[in-house]
Amino acid sequence: MRIEQYHTGTPEPVLLNEVKEHLRLDADHEDAKLMSVIASARAAIEAQFGLQLIDREIDIYLDCWPSVTGMEGRVSPTNHGAAGLSSRVGTHTSVALPARPVSEIVSISLLDEEGAEVIWDAGNYALVPGLAPVLYLRAGSGWPSVLRPREGVKIKAVSGFGPTWNSIPEDIHQALLHLITSRYFHRGDDAANAGFPANPGGVDRFMAPYRHVRI
Repeated sequence: MRIEQYHTGTPEPVLLNEVKEHLRLDADHEDAKLMSVIASARAAIEAQFGLQLIDREIDIYLDCWPSVTGMEGRVSPTNHGAAGLSSRVGTHTSVALPARPVSEIVSISLLDEEGAEVIWDAGNYALVPGLAPVLYLRAGSGWPSVLRPREGVKIKAVSGFGPTWNSIPEDIHQALLHLITSRYFHRGDDAANAGFPANPGGVDRFMAPYRHVRI
């Protein structure tokens, strides 16, 4: 399972002017540095808590569909193309998606050995959106046969809390401001900026509801 993300054109989840007001800064000469600090704080929180904050398209690649026996959804013995899409009803009818949150499935494709894509009809599946997103089969549908043994399923989805900064939940917003403040005032301290600092300004307290609990 692999996730490919597209950041091009994605805005940051906190406005520069708000950060400057929070830090009580009036001058513009550090704006570029502040934008870098904002980006690093956003990336740290996304990585630490397994989140995408602002909506972006992602591609999720699966090797096979879920099943108890491990046999359903393996490589189809039929020829590549439409013939390879004959449904096989597996034991599991849903799969938890590894991105959080997910609001939309754009498309699901089956990839052959040459990388050609065959789109799976959207009428076969549906999405439970949110922080624990689940892709599930509609009644009467089955998982389509996979056309190659590695990354044969491509799920294109939209992941994030919304398209702009004001879509971000308030607790995450506060966590970002606290982390940005810590990184700005300790920007010469390599330890404070290596990965995710140890609870600067109570960030862990704000982010507690978003910890990913594995069951």
